[in-house]
Amino acid sequence: MRFADWSSDDVLLYLLFDGGPMLSGLQLVNQAQYTTRSRSKFRDEEPALLAGVAWTATGYTVSIVDPLNAQTTSRRYGADGATAIADHLTALEEDRRRRVVAVIESSNGTVCDSLLKAGLTVCRADPRHLPAPGPGLGAADDLALAAAAQSDLNSLTRLSRRAGLLTGRLGEVHDAIRRSPAAQQATTEDDRHLRHGRRSSPSIAITFNDGPDPVYTPLVLGILKRFGVSATFFCVGLRAAAHPHIVRQIAEEGHQLGNHTWSRAYLPDLSRTQLAAQIERTADQLESAANSPIPFRPPYGAYTPENAEWLHELDQSVALWDVAPADWAMPGSSVIARRVVARVDGGSIIALHDGGGDRTQTVAALPLIFRKLLKHGYQPTTLDRLTGG
Repeated sequence: MRFADWSSDDVLLYLLFDGGPMLSGLQLVNQAQYTTRSRSKFRDEEPALLAGVAWTATGYTVSIVDPLNAQTTSRRYGADGATAIADHLTALEEDRRRRVVAVIESSNGTVCDSLLKAGLTVCRADPRHLPAPGPGLGAADDLALAAAAQSDLNSLTRLSRRAGLLTGRLGEVHDAIRRSPAAQQATTEDDRHLRHGRRSSPSIAITFNDGPDPVYTPLVLGILKRFGVSATFFCVGLRAAAHPHIVRQIAEEGHQLGNHTWSRAYLPDLSRTQLAAQIERTADQLESAANSPIPFRPPYGAYTPENAEWLHELDQSVALWDVAPADWAMPGSSVIARRVVARVDGGSIIALHDGGGDRTQTVAALPLIFRKLLKHGYQPTTLDRLTGG
């Protein structure tokens, strides 16, 4: 894909999460990982089936509305249900020969990748489309999501495979990231908002986001063990609830657990109560296994000055990063490794991913990364050891 072909979201995604110079011909996303289905299979004269997909404290709920007959069917899924939801909606399309439009909202970052990877049409309903959520974690009701699509589908944002849940909002995310350092100034002295450690130190922190994943996290742990490297894993609460044995394995093998919210939520859309609930429920899920302090990392690195104030009031430290090779975009294992090695410095915090999608390339890149880093005298470790915590 030529740079001239990039959308504004493509460019912002690269700048936000990679941070390096533009590379000619960079393919942001390996499109082969997604299924493309021909429109000819659908009876386009019939309206799409509308599937509101919501998360809960224990899993997911899905309500499917058929505008032709006003029928609604609902299903519940456990905390590991993201793939099963995508499979069910895909099978429904095949059976009915009608397009299914899945509707989610910005606090539901755990199911988006599975739906898009399945080739489904996915739309995001923003807060203005939905009734105010009740107290608690901030989840929108599945029926309300379907109703928003039924009321005015064209007003919702259709998600792209490249930008995912942040489609159409990347400028806003960039602004949130740009403005947040001013809100952090009062707390940077005690390392509550950390982008890197001491530059004079050979220690660096390896971190992973979006797990635990039953396939990729054990592979990552095996490589860490082989190289004698410790890391910090920022876990999504729903996924930790689905795979508690992997959470225990992470801690038992000497790694640090981190908090990545319960549902991989976009913080700027949360109230203070919802933000606190997201963090506290995830911390409760992790604390029984944790053997060190649990730092917090906002999904996408996005949080506003107001969010920063709330986090400070919650006595919550925030761990960001200064090296991000955009491994989620699947540019190739050698590219991932080359970006890390080129940008690392003393005290660097490296952000990689062990969950949330196909992480085959990340797993393949790790031995390349560790051989180079160790050869150059860097000492990979956990965040708490990097900061002397």
